[in-house]
Amino acid sequence: MKKKLLSISALLMLFLLFQSFKYSEKTSDYFIPKDYHGNIMLRSTGPAANGLGDLTGSPVSGGTCTNCHAGGSYSPSITLNISDNLGNPVTSYVPGVQYNLTFTVNNSIGTPGGYGMQATALLASNAAAGTFSTPSSNAQIIPVSGRSYFEHNIRSTSPTFTSKWTAPAAGNGPITFYFIGNAVNGTGGTGGDTPTAATTRTLNETLSTSDFAFQNNIKLLENPIKDALNIRLAERYQNIDLEIFDISGKSIFNKKYNDVNLINEVVNLSTGVYFVKLKNEDNSKATLKLVKE
Repeated sequence: MKKKLLSISALLMLFLLFQSFKYSEKTSDYFIPKDYHGNIMLRSTGPAANGLGDLTGSPVSGGTCTNCHAGGSYSPSITLNISDNLGNPVTSYVPGVQYNLTFTVNNSIGTPGGYGMQATALLASNAAAGTFSTPSSNAQIIPVSGRSYFEHNIRSTSPTFTSKWTAPAAGNGPITFYFIGNAVNGTGGTGGDTPTAATTRTLNETLSTSDFAFQNNIKLLENPIKDALNIRLAERYQNIDLEIFDISGKSIFNKKYNDVNLINEVVNLSTGVYFVKLKNEDNSKATLKLVKE
């Protein structure tokens, strides 16, 4: 009888052990961050921060937030307010000056469980324009492929995201902010969310009086060019620094000239579009768009 009871107990223990392994297998599968679950987590802490890159709809973007988020019944839009350090709204930028950026995801239908966004600033060449800094607590700044992205770092209960932005150096011309927002239901998935439309805002460069005068003193004698770069200066300058950039913003040629009012330089350029930047002895700057046949 005793042996029989021991046998029954042993069988019962084996059965319970088997069930516990079986249950453990199921629960561990649930918590493994596989494809779908992992992708949800990536978006909640910022797309660029987790390898998803540019989703602003910019010229270098791989798409927008609608790549994954959809199905919501909200009606959001996103706005960008740019102001100087006195709080005055601005419509153009002064090179090297710092400005305040406020991105707001506005919603007119329903009550979202949270908000997200992403933004970048690009030159006409699609190179990075200026520098983001001092993000609000619900945001972060992430570098991707030589460009800077300002985006949420968590599902934010606030629809507002702020940052400082320092304008690029003189001679870079107009810059464009590319940005997008998202109103989410906060359930942890990508369904039931509504991204905003991809939105842009362009600021033109404001030249100083000396830059403006210098720019008007310069003329490209031939454009497009075949071999030689010919620049006529309306007056003689003691020092001229010349630099040529390709469309990506990479410097490919630079030279200094002394006591000159005409520049004739054979440059080895491939067919394409370039930017010629000049600076004189008074530190006045000018930029010319150049086409090589």
